[in-house]
Amino acid sequence: MGGDATLADAEQLLGKAGYDNNLFLREFPVWVSDPSEVVSANLVAFERPVPMDMSTALVVVQLSGTDHAHRIACTLGVPYVFTPNSSGFYLSIADSDRLRFWEEVDSESFHRVERWLRPEVATQVKAGLRQLPLFDVPVDFLANAKAKGSERLGPIVGEALRSASEALTDADLRTQATPTRAHYGAARLVIGALTALVIRDTESPSGGTTARLLPSASEVVARAVQRHPETFDWFRTSTATEKQVLIRLVDQLGRGIDYRSMDPAILSLVYEQALVAEDDRRRLGIHYTPPELAARLLDSLPVETIDPKDRFVFDPACGSGSLLVAAHDRLHKLQPPNWSLDEQHRDLRVHLRGQDIDHFAAGIARLALLLKAQPAGNGWSIDAGNTLDSDNLPVTPRIIVMNPPWKLTTEEHKRQQKADDFMRWAADELAPGGLLGAIVPTSWLSAGNSKATRERICSEFEVFEVWRLPGGTFSTSSQPSSVLLARKKEAADAAGKRIVRQVWKPELKPFFAGQPPLASFVVGNSTAALSRTLPQLEPGNSVCRLQDVAIVLSGQQRLPNISDRGEGDLYLAEFSRVAPYGAVEEAALWRLRFPEDFQSARGASVKDKQKVLVSAARNANNPWRFRVALDRHGVACTNGIRCVAPIDQQDTVLLYALLAILGSGFASAYAACAGIDRNIPAGLMRDLPVPMSRRSIRVLGELGRQASNLAGDVSSLNAVLSKIERAVWEAYAVSGDFRDKAARLLSGHPAPDGSVRYRVGAHPAVPDKAAMRRVGAVLDVEGELVRIWINGVTPDDGVLLEVPPRMPGWLLRPGATFEARGIEAQDDIGNAIFEFQPMAWRTFDLDGPAGDR
Repeated sequence: MGGDATLADAEQLLGKAGYDNNLFLREFPVWVSDPSEVVSANLVAFERPVPMDMSTALVVVQLSGTDHAHRIACTLGVPYVFTPNSSGFYLSIADSDRLRFWEEVDSESFHRVERWLRPEVATQVKAGLRQLPLFDVPVDFLANAKAKGSERLGPIVGEALRSASEALTDADLRTQATPTRAHYGAARLVIGALTALVIRDTESPSGGTTARLLPSASEVVARAVQRHPETFDWFRTSTATEKQVLIRLVDQLGRGIDYRSMDPAILSLVYEQALVAEDDRRRLGIHYTPPELAARLLDSLPVETIDPKDRFVFDPACGSGSLLVAAHDRLHKLQPPNWSLDEQHRDLRVHLRGQDIDHFAAGIARLALLLKAQPAGNGWSIDAGNTLDSDNLPVTPRIIVMNPPWKLTTEEHKRQQKADDFMRWAADELAPGGLLGAIVPTSWLSAGNSKATRERICSEFEVFEVWRLPGGTFSTSSQPSSVLLARKKEAADAAGKRIVRQVWKPELKPFFAGQPPLASFVVGNSTAALSRTLPQLEPGNSVCRLQDVAIVLSGQQRLPNISDRGEGDLYLAEFSRVAPYGAVEEAALWRLRFPEDFQSARGASVKDKQKVLVSAARNANNPWRFRVALDRHGVACTNGIRCVAPIDQQDTVLLYALLAILGSGFASAYAACAGIDRNIPAGLMRDLPVPMSRRSIRVLGELGRQASNLAGDVSSLNAVLSKIERAVWEAYAVSGDFRDKAARLLSGHPAPDGSVRYRVGAHPAVPDKAAMRRVGAVLDVEGELVRIWINGVTPDDGVLLEVPPRMPGWLLRPGATFEARGIEAQDDIGNAIFEFQPMAWRTFDLDGPAGDR
């Protein structure tokens, strides 16, 4: 086989896996490295027809040269490669260092691999969400390709920015212009050059750049300015020097590079990693949104509930455009399928708008959207400026998505969070009934300086989902982050319920792809405190507060440059030197003078007492909140420790019982009810419920004593801790439902002593796509349960069950309707996929005949 016949055979085979003719491109130009050149992929199969770039490429067919095939596949992040043999094709996997042969395929044997090559499955393989058979290492092909693309392009763009800045600075010396002005001017020219080159490559005829004569740099600029006057409106007022620099940049950035296959996310990565100075990032509180998070956020907002003509999306701090690109894709999927590309683009231009204080970032956002819009055109409304200082928007937004700056400032001797300004702005500007998707630092959910803003959001919005994401979600910040999904209330609106989704690091990638985390909870109505993670704790047995039986105080902050004096009072400076559940030993202690060596005499009332020592701050990426130890000496402690001293110092049974309780999963679940993340306030601990039953205290006291005695014996200690877990839950008589939720939150995470006391539960299964879409409705929401009716599956009065993991928060209101996939029987509801149904957000006659539904 050879030439077109081989490509035609490949298209025929892939057609069996679900690739339509409009999903193929021949002679697709790809910029590869090592060495840097543009090569043509003979045939590329894509997930969908728009866009056809790195983000959607799934299969490469290359007629000759396995080396070229491998380089192309790695550049595009393509998992599958076809190369010809005498009877058909070799199917290989594009590993990072080589092609790994999988199967020989032809028309008769293709069925063996057909299901793995289907677009929906290949997309999961590409994103590292599905493991291929026979290959033991899951590979995130797309992420690797994006990273390599930004690594290649970043230095090139950085050098272009530097040379342009120098050229403008030299030219501006005569006018005494500042280097800052030259930098912004250079940034605009670099963006202009990249934009012109994107237009060059995406509007060019079919065929790789190696197969066509490239226009000169001046011709590229002239054509871009002519075809896209709105994007280049600044060009008319540019100086002769600026125009000359622009032409040089087009030549510099366009030499040996083709931008057609580039994912817009690469431009955002280049900007974030190569072009944003660290000082500017800290000064402005910049943490740009990962594209995967942006897509998940937009997919989770019920955009369909807003009339198509009113779907005005605005991002007031758009950065390099991740959220706007995701909004583009979200709105595009909802457009009528019979619209032309021009009609689709005109509609999207009207409904997407962004602004950012960073001129360079705004330019990158325009360019990212331009990549999405080709070949239809551009002209996006992305402005450079401070949204908070801007006049009224030309159109009232109905959807606001934002990742506002995370920055603490001091004003009038008060600490202020910059994100609060944007949250208040959103509350002012969003139309009633409009949707809000906001990314904030998780500390914002409970920080005292943001209390007034949170109360306003809870009062004026239905916050139907909160996602608590792990530290490291953003490459530039170790802070945990959270996402709020909300709807601005209208007159006489009834509030629905709220779902909190706790996402840990191993779950992050699957979550971005739509898989629910193991720990998802209904915490109450949509106006409940935003910090809450678990539903309200309600012990079945009588309890008192911890402060009724013990003194709870923080340790002391010693003065600077004070170290062990060798004499004086006993002082514990490092909690890590005491084993979990163990007793403080003198070898771990310093000798200091109290209170002379400390900033205050706080803690004097517990210094000389027997007490339980509890960590006051814990890793926010682990739900176990309390690390405990025992002090029988009576020592002063560092301020990172909470001291819990029984009021009755003769009651050693209570002392050990408190050791058991505070180190238990129950105590961590109690803290999660309040949503505490890293720092654990003393006030929270003072309100901790303590069983009033003396019998329970005796049982827990004995187990706490055993745990303390076995602190150095890992296996024996673990056995006692398992008994403590059972005894604590029994002492409080907490409902089995709450206990299950606590176990779900804690599952798989090591406690401070290293033990995993709650084994990992099963994540919801990925449902098969049922041929039939079933219509359903929420009949009622009863506490943390939902009563669901599904046509042909449930009785007329529905079934009452725990909220299914994939059910979106905006459905948790009586009368909301939905379509469900993956349901053939009532037992399938727990794993179903719930989607918008045209009557969602509306109510209907729940008492009417079933046939009316």
